Amino acid sequence: MNTQYPLGLFLVTTFRERAWSLVCCLILVLVSWVPLQAQITYSQTWNTSGNLGGWAFNSGSVDATGTPCEGANGARRNFGGTATAYTWTLTSPNIAPPLGNSGQPVTVTFQFKRTGSGQFNFMRSAWSVDNTNWTNVTHTVSNQSCNTYTMNFTPAPGQPVYIRLEAARNNVFFGSAVNYLFDNVQVTQAPPVCPAATTTVVDNCAGGTYSVQFNVTSIGTGGSLAYSLNGVPQTPLAIAATGTYSIG
Repeated sequence: MNTQYPLGLFLVTTFRERAWSLVCCLILVLVSWVPLQAQITYSQTWNTSGNLGGWAFNSGSVDATGTPCEGANGARRNFGGTATAYTWTLTSPNIAPPLGNSGQPVTVTFQFKRTGSGQFNFMRSAWSVDNTNWTNVTHTVSNQSCNTYTMNFTPAPGQPVYIRLEAARNNVFFGSAVNYLFDNVQVTQAPPVCPAATTTVVDNCAGGTYSVQFNVTSIGTGGSLAYSLNGVPQTPLAIAATGTYSIG
């Protein structure tokens, strides 16, 4: 009998029992492990007036003023005609699933519009896994229309994910008020990469003792493999990122 990672013994005395054991062995290929993290799928359109949707604004409102880019309302900040410099910030809640993100690439798209040009400084997006340390992406805003902007990043698996949007005006007198609007935020993450596994069923002796060997090519940070013996669930087999393992 193969004794590498001994977890169970497939002893059979009849053809029917032998076939049942073989089926139970092969079940492990189908059961396998389930990734603890899930992918992010999130959208925010701010279509309900006055509803921030869990986002934190340092100043601003959700309304229809300034003609939103999508739907009936949008996230808006009015900048008066005074000479005061100001940065408007919107910060999302944690948009990852309860057990964290899958660790795969994330794409964020959003729309931005400004109704005046005189005191515009910058517009940028950012991401974070702790709502404290941010990685910024500065976007080029060439006109006053609703355009779509994109931010791509890959967070560590299992972590929360936060998104921040910012727009700023200079300390320049313009003489009239303008509106800056963010709208239609869409966040998608590639699905978890399922590891590949191959199996070999080995008849070790004439008495009918079986061993199942399988090879895991890649699962990133490791995991466990659920399996059953003659229909009885067994303790999951702990596995590393790669390797060849045996049951039996």
